[in-house]
Amino acid sequence: MLTALMPRTNRGRETMMALVFASPWFVGMAVLVVGPFFMALYYSFTDYRIMGDTQWIGLANYRELLEDDRFIKSLKNTAYFTALSIPLSLIASLAVALLVSKPFRGSTLVRTTIYLPSLFGGVFVAALASQVFSGNYGLANRLLAYVHIQGPQWLASPEWSKPTFVILGLWGVGAGMVLFLAALQSVPVHLIEAAIVDGANSLQRFWNVTLPMISPAILFQTILLLIASFQVFTLTYVLTSGGPADSTLFTVYYIYQLSFQKFDMGYASAASWVLLLFTFATTALVLLIGSRYVHYEFDGAN
Repeated sequence: MLTALMPRTNRGRETMMALVFASPWFVGMAVLVVGPFFMALYYSFTDYRIMGDTQWIGLANYRELLEDDRFIKSLKNTAYFTALSIPLSLIASLAVALLVSKPFRGSTLVRTTIYLPSLFGGVFVAALASQVFSGNYGLANRLLAYVHIQGPQWLASPEWSKPTFVILGLWGVGAGMVLFLAALQSVPVHLIEAAIVDGANSLQRFWNVTLPMISPAILFQTILLLIASFQVFTLTYVLTSGGPADSTLFTVYYIYQLSFQKFDMGYASAASWVLLLFTFATTALVLLIGSRYVHYEFDGAN
């Protein structure tokens, strides 16, 4: 009977074996991603505080979010960080990629050195930032003191805390550099040569040839940075705990406070779904706008 259930062809056996080997991933996906996804949606319509009964309250959590000043401020802080960090990271990554795109002696070592810091994130970056941006003895203020500039309190200042986080976002430019390096190396040489023949200078060649050719990479990197900026958590958790004066209260950290400090899981689930919809809508808008300016070239297309 077991033999009758086995696939009769080699292709069928290969498909069956592939499904067997992939089954742990499917189980993990269902248990750790899909399941919590829909459970959070259900709990967002309930009063669920872990200890006690779960009570269905409909849209009450969502209505309360509209009047929650801290939640609205967390969205504003997240939007501020997103609006500044994405353009700055894109420009820095592309600039570095342009500088190291041409082969030179030691170019591999330079590229590796720039890329390596992006492998160390999270708590490591936070620990390093606490030493560099300390208002009293930090390296940043020591360097500013050499040119007779009084440095700010950085992380301890409501005015400077979010810009400091934007600066820290540049730590990962190495990953973007690798993406742009690959895009730059795929720019058709004949287009550059044609522009040179037409008398275009280096700036004109970059603006009219290189930039349109690497526009898919720019859009892709923008989407990655956009999603990551909505999920900023570790830096504010380790460095500032949302302060000072809620200036670094980002939405994910506020959801963490609701979930694991106040244990209001229903309200936190509603906030997480609002953030998800906000992320989805923003990403869709970027894709819609980007589709008008992104140039795709298919080699060998008819």
